[in-house]
Amino acid sequence: MLTQAKVNELFRYEDGRLLRRIQRGPGKIGDVVGSVCTDGRLQVKIDGVMYYVHRLIYLMLHGEVPEFIDHKDGDHTNNRIENLRPATRAENNRNAKLRKDNKYGVKGVALHKGRWVARLRVDGKAVHVGSYGSMEEAAEAVAEARVRLHGEFHKHQ
Repeated sequence: MLTQAKVNELFRYEDGRLLRRIQRGPGKIGDVVGSVCTDGRLQVKIDGVMYYVHRLIYLMLHGEVPEFIDHKDGDHTNNRIENLRPATRAENNRNAKLRKDNKYGVKGVALHKGRWVARLRVDGKAVHVGSYGSMEEAAEAVAEARVRLHGEFHKHQ
């Protein structure tokens, strides 16, 4: 189990980055650590185990690691502490970016039988916002509902 003391021994935090405090392997003192993995997050290996950099930063500065850490701006490489916040799985999902396979370019809007339907999920349940004549009306309605129901974790696109 990695501790706050161990992370602080190995690294120092500077503007969303971890820098080496000690030389290990090919890395030099002061080098920025972390490489981008397939999901876009930065990771670093410590004693043979891979860790996400944002989780190490959170542990380093808060002394604990919540189950989920949300990047407020949705940029998984922006690990500034002010961009990280504890979240539930649902909150983290609410703040997700628009999926690449979204047909219409608007979160929560789909065309169904000639009408634009707006819906979103709250606490695992689908919430029907309404049915509209235009995509713009549906997008506006679902955006308003998202702000109201998802609070600070809402993300429209």
